[in-house]
Amino acid sequence: MNPWQEVVERIEAGDNKDLVELLRGFGEVGRRAVAVQLPAYLAGRVGQGWEARWEVRDRAAGFRLAGAACLGGVAQVAAWLNRRELRDVSAPETDAARILSLIEDRPVKWREELAVRLVRRLRPLTRRAWPRSGEGWELAAALVLETGVDVPDSDAFVAGWAWRLTERRQTGEAHDLAQDPLLDQMVPRLFHAQGVAEALAWENGRSTTVIDELAELAAAGRVSRRTLLEGCASRFMAGGEGGELAPFVTLWRRLGAEVAEIPVLDFVRLLPSAPALLVELMAEELRRADAAGAVDDELWAEAVQALTFRAEKKHVTAGLRWIAEAAPSRAEGALPALATVFGQDTPALRDRAVRLAVALAPHAGEPAREAVRQEAGLLPDGPRGRIAAAFGEVAAAPAEPLAVAVLMARDLPGLPPPIASAAELAVWLEAEPAAPAQFERALAALVELSHRDRVAVARALRPWLESRWWRPLDADGHFYGLAENHGVLLARCALAVVSPDHSRAITTRLTGERHFAEPPLTLFVRRRFHEIIERLEAGATVPVLLAAPTAPTGHVDAETLVTRMELLDGAEPLEADFLQALLRLPRRSEPALAVRAGRLTSRAGAVLAALAARRRAARPGGGLGGGAGAQAEPLLLPHGGGGGGARQARAGDDPARAADRAAERALGPGADDRLSGVRARPGVVAVDHALAPGGPRRAPARVPAHLRRYRGARGPRAR
Repeated sequence: MNPWQEVVERIEAGDNKDLVELLRGFGEVGRRAVAVQLPAYLAGRVGQGWEARWEVRDRAAGFRLAGAACLGGVAQVAAWLNRRELRDVSAPETDAARILSLIEDRPVKWREELAVRLVRRLRPLTRRAWPRSGEGWELAAALVLETGVDVPDSDAFVAGWAWRLTERRQTGEAHDLAQDPLLDQMVPRLFHAQGVAEALAWENGRSTTVIDELAELAAAGRVSRRTLLEGCASRFMAGGEGGELAPFVTLWRRLGAEVAEIPVLDFVRLLPSAPALLVELMAEELRRADAAGAVDDELWAEAVQALTFRAEKKHVTAGLRWIAEAAPSRAEGALPALATVFGQDTPALRDRAVRLAVALAPHAGEPAREAVRQEAGLLPDGPRGRIAAAFGEVAAAPAEPLAVAVLMARDLPGLPPPIASAAELAVWLEAEPAAPAQFERALAALVELSHRDRVAVARALRPWLESRWWRPLDADGHFYGLAENHGVLLARCALAVVSPDHSRAITTRLTGERHFAEPPLTLFVRRRFHEIIERLEAGATVPVLLAAPTAPTGHVDAETLVTRMELLDGAEPLEADFLQALLRLPRRSEPALAVRAGRLTSRAGAVLAALAARRRAARPGGGLGGGAGAQAEPLLLPHGGGGGGARQARAGDDPARAADRAAERALGPGADDRLSGVRARPGVVAVDHALAPGGPRRAPARVPAHLRRYRGARGPRAR
């Protein structure tokens, strides 16, 4: 057996222990034989579909071992180990140890470069299940330690180290952080790397966190306390959300900074914009420094003004408390801060600021007094009077005019152009359309392009169908709950073009498999898909879908509908598609519509002509509604998708009444109420076609006549 065949057998069997022994015994010739075929073999396996891709991921460790041992260049090995299909292994520490044993005979410089490349290629961590240290971190860290190379700058590596500490604590694995070989390199980087906060603060029922351990190491002298304090201060200066700064706030508190270690100036400058959690810490530390005489009057004034300017009431309260404890000699700095509180909507804060301002008035100079008078106009009459008595006359601020929002109607974005080719349709379907308008666009393109060149469409869509995870070509893989999903129904339409035999087998498999009741409107939406599937399975096509929207509102332009029906050349349209098209017509149409529709020779054309005639005779604003003067002409109602006969209203009857009677016979009493939620927009059909006795397949196309009153009304039914 040749070396390549032996390697493949062990990879596919998952026998990685034996694979390592086999690879160790290979000489240069054997390694080259494997290296030549390994990349192509993996590409072929991945290209076999989603099941094969899962199998590759299950066997990723074996592929990694073979590539690390046999591929030549360091860049080639690094790229191989970072392939998307191979990054995640179930036992990363075992994987790292085995790879190290296979490359131990490589030159030192080669292994150092591999370590650097792997560290730089680590990806930022995402929220997922354990382990959280990151794909590839164990191997990169093992190479760094084995070669002694300096760790390049990598936030992902630092975050991976922090998560590895947390994982060991989580699993109860014994680990002495003081003896961690990466500790001295990683600690200074913790304060600059993104993505480490959650790992540092992770508790999950444990009594201590990584932050607690770092504080203990600082107390024992293993880690420099100054390094930790300066690191926290630099992290505060870098900014960020409260959650990102929380572990460093905790560490600062645990370290218990001396007054001389507090960066007073930096903390004061951060007060206006820092997250609330950090502001609380800095205010406490600044007050402690102030009590020790480390905050001069100028910085003190800046600090209290920043606190009283904050939106959070607890920080405003802290600022007022700090002012209340200050000496009267600081009145010049305190009064501008108090003046900013006059605009607060909390009476307790406002009144306290007024009392403090009045108490400090005798000690204030003119600039501070003027600042108070300018802001006091915002106060209610009582507090404003007390300020005026202490600081001089204060004019009430003029009432701000009420600003009324101007409502503006914005145009809806236009519809994208139709899909023009089979290749474009395949790309569009690969993107998995989700919105109703996207389904309409894809369905319309599938029908029209198949009518023009069915062979080209089948050739373009076959690769897409074969890549679907739910095996569209396998009838046994379909079951009702999945097969009636709109995305699967769209793929079923494509399958009916690509392979009608497979499609018919699936239709037979699913016949009668409805196991639970569903809303009739949902059934109607599906009926539109099914009638297209049935037509395509029979080897037939239609030139156009009538109900494909022509406007972003979901409407179908009346002139466009007539033009589409003219393309049918007298043939009857698909039943559900025709009904949906009628219900997507705008409320009003041009009088010429009735004339053009009257020239159509199909029974559906007669229905459209009668509908147009009723609109022409309807009262102003009546939409579909027919009034007393509606033209009394026969109304032909196609039955069974155009395949059955047509019923004609009795001679002399008003066509609207005849249509109503037909609808009542089919839908039963109370049809009005069951149709009251109808809407004409993409993806939400405007008729409960499946309510008729016998289900949607036996329902006659009579509902548009019955709905004439709703289109002329206002309120929910009109919509």
